[in-house]
Amino acid sequence: MATNSGAGASTRIIIALSLVCAVVAYLSPFLLPISSTSFLSRASDHLSSVLALKSTKTASGDSVIVLPVVDLSSPDAARQLDEACSTVGFFLLVNHGAEKTAKDAASNLNRWFQWVYEGSEEANRDRLSVTREKWGYGPGLQKPGHMEEEGYETLEGVYAVGGGRQDYVVINPEASERKKKGDDYYDSDVAQIWYEDADNLWPASEKGRTIKPALEAHYRAMEKVSTKLMSLFAEALVMEEAKVSGSNVTPDAGRELYESRFAPLVDKHTSNLVNAYHADPRLARLAPGGDAEYRVSPHSDTGLFTIIGYGDMGCEGLEVQLGDDPSKGWTEVSTSFGMRTDQPLVVNIADSMTRLSGGRFRATPHRVKKSDPGSVGDRLAIIFFFAARYDAFLEPVVKFDGGDKRLAVRAGQITHNYLTATEKDKEAFDAWVEAKAKK
Repeated sequence: MATNSGAGASTRIIIALSLVCAVVAYLSPFLLPISSTSFLSRASDHLSSVLALKSTKTASGDSVIVLPVVDLSSPDAARQLDEACSTVGFFLLVNHGAEKTAKDAASNLNRWFQWVYEGSEEANRDRLSVTREKWGYGPGLQKPGHMEEEGYETLEGVYAVGGGRQDYVVINPEASERKKKGDDYYDSDVAQIWYEDADNLWPASEKGRTIKPALEAHYRAMEKVSTKLMSLFAEALVMEEAKVSGSNVTPDAGRELYESRFAPLVDKHTSNLVNAYHADPRLARLAPGGDAEYRVSPHSDTGLFTIIGYGDMGCEGLEVQLGDDPSKGWTEVSTSFGMRTDQPLVVNIADSMTRLSGGRFRATPHRVKKSDPGSVGDRLAIIFFFAARYDAFLEPVVKFDGGDKRLAVRAGQITHNYLTATEKDKEAFDAWVEAKAKK
């Protein structure tokens, strides 16, 4: 359905205002004193966030949303995060400090994946050397389309991937050494749901040798970014609780909430770095296109939040479900941020953070559509699933009117590794949880 002239005019106005905001933000440091610059920056940020929440229409009639921006360098970052996470549940993260590792990880992975999909004898040997015999969700290269056969339920749907996607999974680079040293958190029987495969597998070829340092550096950079975000979440929740109760926020309230409630949940987090690759169909000899309706089916994530880097490719195909009424359909996420040079990261809230926030922060359902059959080009998403330690007890950390009353749960019982574990392993973990509850 074509758009009407009013919708087209509205779209042009929004684009024009966005350009004005960008020009003002760029020129103001050179033209104005610091105090005026700060004022204009705040005004520009606010207008940008308002515009970002407005969806536009494409020529085909599909809704498109420009994601709100959270600037980690801004003194207003906690408010930006609260607004984005309580409305859309997705945002662009800028000035995050991981620009170099995100770019290096993407360029090294793209070079290696493209070589692997050319299918030479040497490339096949390299691919097979990092592929697990049991293609579960341990570290290493996964079977193409593996999640089509291993889907699992989340709060907002069943997660499964298709279209021949191949995942290269990396876990905490220190996990293997800690397990070998007998750290019970990694070495106990119940821990094997997460750490049975504790050794990351790396290509041995000359072309693949750079992947290890690039991905290990990016994993550690994502840990630092996640710590900053957790601190902001604490600050935002304290602000909201004070607003609802009509009380004042003490200067150290956010830091105190982070140190007492959030930091202990993630000191030994179970996060995975999943490098999800769809090959250019012209080269996809090892992973055919597949018949799945979606590259990723409608779902929410299970951890605390997810941080995604796309390199220079953009998030083509990503759609979100806005509001609480599923009948309103899906809104496409604009790929315009792919033109930015500052390596923005896409962040979305996951089920565990929804629980911790009493429902204030939305674990927004999302999906990835298949590409147009006639399109070519590969697609890489470098996805950091930030998740609490498996024995963490998840419950709302603040209380305010309208807070979600869902039952608290051990984090391990809602994470991917548990949901796809054997029944025997699940029973062992459930028995361990019950024993801990009695203490």
